[in-house]
Formats: sequence, structure tokens, C-alpha cells
Amino acid sequence: MARTIAANSFINGLVLLLSTSFMAFAQPTNPAPSYTPTPKLSSELSVEELAKRKAWRSNMLKTPTPKHGCFHLTYPNTEWQEVPCRIAPDVPYPMRTPPLPDDVGGLAGDFAAQVAGSISTAIGLLDTDTSISENGPGGANDFALQLNTNQFDTRMCTPPPPTPQSPSCKGWQQFIFSNFKNGGFIQYWLIGYFDNRATCSAGGVDVEHGGCCPSGWKPSPPAPGIFGGCYLNGPMSSPPTPLVTLTAEALADLNLVGRVTADSDTVVLWTDTQNLYKGDGLGNILNLAGNWKDVEFNIVGDGNASKATFSDGSTINVRIDVGGNATCATPPTGLTAESNNLTIVKGRSGPCCTWTGNDGEGGIMFTESNVAGAKSSCGGGKQCLPVGSSCSITGTGCCNTFGLTACQHGVCAALTSPPSCNGVPRPTQSCSPHLGWHCCDTDGWVCGQCQN
Repeated sequence: MARTIAANSFINGLVLLLSTSFMAFAQPTNPAPSYTPTPKLSSELSVEELAKRKAWRSNMLKTPTPKHGCFHLTYPNTEWQEVPCRIAPDVPYPMRTPPLPDDVGGLAGDFAAQVAGSISTAIGLLDTDTSISENGPGGANDFALQLNTNQFDTRMCTPPPPTPQSPSCKGWQQFIFSNFKNGGFIQYWLIGYFDNRATCSAGGVDVEHGGCCPSGWKPSPPAPGIFGGCYLNGPMSSPPTPLVTLTAEALADLNLVGRVTADSDTVVLWTDTQNLYKGDGLGNILNLAGNWKDVEFNIVGDGNASKATFSDGSTINVRIDVGGNATCATPPTGLTAESNNLTIVKGRSGPCCTWTGNDGEGGIMFTESNVAGAKSSCGGGKQCLPVGSSCSITGTGCCNTFGLTACQHGVCAALTSPPSCNGVPRPTQSCSPHLGWHCCDTDGWVCGQCQN
């Protein structure tokens, strides 16, 4: 009995300790997921089924979760299922300083989609017409996806007295998918928070002023080519995800979403056509909402300024969707220190160009490659095959990539939907260039704001 009471007291004390940490958030754990994901790649589906799943995914991205937390969704379900959160990796994903290297994550500063107002949701998409594989410092398939914001003013840069304020401190926020660490999370940064205190820059502790970083944040000292600052992982990371073996087919199914509101920062990702993973956190910790002006997206090394190395002959098309008009920007700061071994390909309209969709989509796109003479997706420079042509997933791609056509069973096929739903004919036009047809609901076909 005494042992039982002692054990219960220890457990209760531990629960109390955890419940008061990190701004009153309960720290998530890393339990085994309560579901068994069954990945389905696009290449395994019929044209009609692929169109349905693309539409389901688009609709569910607009469907809120019942509360803050960690959620999983499996096709064709439409109710988010709450699952245990996971602990985000204790690894910094720092910001690099000018001058910029030649590799992507570097050439001309990489590219960011910049808007006139502010961004609330950004989606990063990838595809390739080539065979592909990747190695990082940890071996094959060691990579990360990142959506990175601009620097911005934040109240967190004002430390409590008597700590002197760092004059160049700025907020920076990242939405990250780590393949080896199996999930998505948000990493918050205070860039330059301690840049006026030499003991912090040297990796020490400034005892006189109460420490180098705010309580709960970790210092990341500056290094050649890397800004120093303080970082903090968000409390609501996505549920665990299956390890992705990177191939041409798998790359096209990898998508990362970052979203901010006045009371929530959210990361959403999908690694196949069947599963959605979502971490919806409490609070607008750095005050990004209303201050998000541009976003960088790419596939790069997995933290600590590492590099993702792609196999020879690799070409990747990168697209950033900010939900409307955007321009190609090369900001000198706000870009990740992680990189890859590809370089930007110049097209007829330049190395980066803009795109718009029929359902409110829009943003920028560019091509990166390690192939001499590679074609860019900008300005019509990219070679592609018309509908009905023989094709292979690793050969020349079908025209209208990102959704309108796809290589299915060796033939470039249009992603059309079934002819009718509940007796209602399908709409006469597609909804977007990368989401295809919207799905059939109880009232018939719905295509954005248009209904047939």
C-alpha cells in the first residue's frame, strides 16, 4: 500500500510539473499512433479516384478541427480524429546570413512568394519529371520540407527589465516537415535576441541579465553564414507520419501547409493521397498574423544548416500557393540555412514566375536542377506531353502538371471526374490547376463558388 501511495504521489507530481510548463501548455508525448496509416500514391490510383481524393483534400483543408490539438484524417472520412501529439525534435533550423551560396537555399537568395497584404495560408507543392533519390547527413531520405516566413516585429523581442533590449531582434517562423523525425511542427525564432551580449554569443549564460533567451527558449549561437538567436518548438506538432522513401511518385504527393490566425498557428501535411496530419496550436506566439508578407518553400536538409543531396539527373518543380496574386522575391534575410545541391533553372520568363488558378489559388513557381540544359516550368520553357501520349512517371511529364493531367497506366490522361453525381451532371470546367475537380457532395457538384 505504501509503495502504491508513493507511486501515485510521484505520478501526480510529475503531471503537475508538466501541466505548468511552457506557457501553461501540456507538453506532448511521443506515443505510438492510434491509427495505422495506409499510404496510397497517386500512381496507384485511377484518374477518377485521384480526382476525388484531390477534391477531398482541398475541402478538408478548409474544415476546422473541433479544438486545438493534434489530428489525423483518413480518406474518405470528413471528421478530424484527435490523436496524441508528438514531441518536436530539439534541433535548430537556423536562418542564413548574406552573402548567399550558390546552392538552392542560396542562389539569388532562393525565391519567396511576396504579397501586397498579408498571408494567412501558404501551401508548398513539388513535382518532377525525372527519377530521383536523396541523401542527407543521416543517409537516404534524410530531408525536410520548410515553409519560412519573413522577419517581423514581435513583442517577444522586449525582455523584462533589467535585461537590455537587443536592438536588431526580429521574429521568424517556420513550418517544417522532418522525414527522419516523422512529422510536422512549427519552430519559432527570435533572431538577434542576444546579439548585444558577448557571453551569449559565445555560448555562455548571461547570469547578470537573467539568461540569454526567454524562459523555455533555447539559444542558437551565431556561426559563419548563420544568424544567432533563440528558438522554441510549438507545443502542438503533427501526429507521427510514415517514413517517406523519396521517389518521383512520392515527391508529387508531399505537401506542406502553414496557416495563421489571431489565436492559432497550424501546420498541416500530407505524405500520400489518403492521410492528412494536423497540429493546431494555441496562440499567435510571435504575432505573425497580419505580419506575414512573404514565404519561402523548398526541400532541403533536416536542420543544423545541413544539405539534402539529390541524385544526378534530378529536376524538381517548386510551387508556392498563397491563395492569390504574388510576386517573386529574393529577400536578403528570412531564408533558411538548410539547402540542397540543385540550382535554379532560368526559363523564358526568368528563373521564377507567377501563376493563378480558377479557385482562388495563386503564387509563384520555379524549377531547380542539377541537369545541364534542364527546362524551366516558367514561360513555357518546360517540355511536356499532350493528353493521349505514351508516358512514364520518370520520363518527360504530361502537360498541365499539378493536377489537370497525369501519367496514368502509361498514358497522359486528363483528371476528369465521374460524369454525374446524384443525377447532377459534373461542372463543365476544372476547379484549379493543381487540385483538379472538386468532389461530389450531398447537393451535387460543387466547384469553388460555382455549382452546377
